[in-house]
Amino acid sequence: MIGEESRESRFSRSLANHAKAGAYYTDPAHCKAMYRFLEFPKEEEATCLDPSIGDGKALKSACGKEEGDGKKLFGVDLSKEAVRTAGSDPLMEQVIEGDFVRDVIISQKSFSFIFSNPPYMAAEDGARYEEKFLERFTPLLKTGGVLLYVIPYGQFTTPKLFLKLFNRYEVLQVYRFQEREYQKFHQVVIMAVKRSANANLTGTQRDELLSQYLVEEDLPELPFDYDGDRIPVPAGSASQVVSFTTAEFPAGEALLAMNDESRISGEIVRNHRQTVGARISAEKWKGAVMGRPPIHPNKGSMYLLGICGAGTGRCGDEDAGTMHLERGVVKMIDESRRVMPEKDDGPEQIVVTRRAQVTYNVIEADGRITNLS
Repeated sequence: MIGEESRESRFSRSLANHAKAGAYYTDPAHCKAMYRFLEFPKEEEATCLDPSIGDGKALKSACGKEEGDGKKLFGVDLSKEAVRTAGSDPLMEQVIEGDFVRDVIISQKSFSFIFSNPPYMAAEDGARYEEKFLERFTPLLKTGGVLLYVIPYGQFTTPKLFLKLFNRYEVLQVYRFQEREYQKFHQVVIMAVKRSANANLTGTQRDELLSQYLVEEDLPELPFDYDGDRIPVPAGSASQVVSFTTAEFPAGEALLAMNDESRISGEIVRNHRQTVGARISAEKWKGAVMGRPPIHPNKGSMYLLGICGAGTGRCGDEDAGTMHLERGVVKMIDESRRVMPEKDDGPEQIVVTRRAQVTYNVIEADGRITNLS
């Protein structure tokens, strides 16, 4: 929104730093142990997602991915290095870079299985990422789809997250990591199946369920030699994942494809337009539709014309040699300023103000380009 202000705390800045510095990946031995609880379809595909995929090893281990099987693996990560590593793995279907909570567009109800070990921290609005990830990936999972959610025990027993989890999922088992690994982050893995409809638990029902998990030491350790009944993972075709992209156009990928002299660059552009064009783009330029105004538009008119995707198009007199083209562009600009705390022990904040910047590009017959802002 124009003139809108948002406040970014140390937590959101540290999330970006977290992506740059590297993440703590899930212990591979525990991921392999989780796979022993799952039964994937043998003759059909299954779509698998990790919304903070890291190097991809955790997802591959948790779903038992092998070359030639029907499991199609997808991932998202904030780290360029992680995306480069996981994306270069031939066993991965697709890996994209972005903030899973805010920056990606993914087809709903298109995944059979989700493995998630989200950032253990709070977002700028104070909500925990464990809760935000749960809210964000739940619509992406099919009814009957299987979730393995690795989070700290203290967050699992938070009443708000606990209620959301048990409302949307049938929780089959909760294990804590084996003692040596558990002492690092007090991680538990929640094994659950997505319900067909919300359970609408009352506060009393939630508290009764929660009471079963309030003694931390009573939680069983994840067995490494499990050989009991398995949780069936439903089939899911990669063709059902129609949208799997970031909201920002992948210019780098397109440029690399163009330099490689392949036709895939055009495919990247087309796919991005089909997926997100209607959501974030203005209509195509409507040259001459608005007629020829007697004077150049003022700032207010320029803004209205720009956001409507309409303008004068070709202008001038060809006989007089004054023909030129006009094109308006509206960009949203974020301007930041530091706000010191009112109290000595208060948090330092960054205030971000968003405004619209309107630019008109005038292209004259001799090729000269003038920018009017």
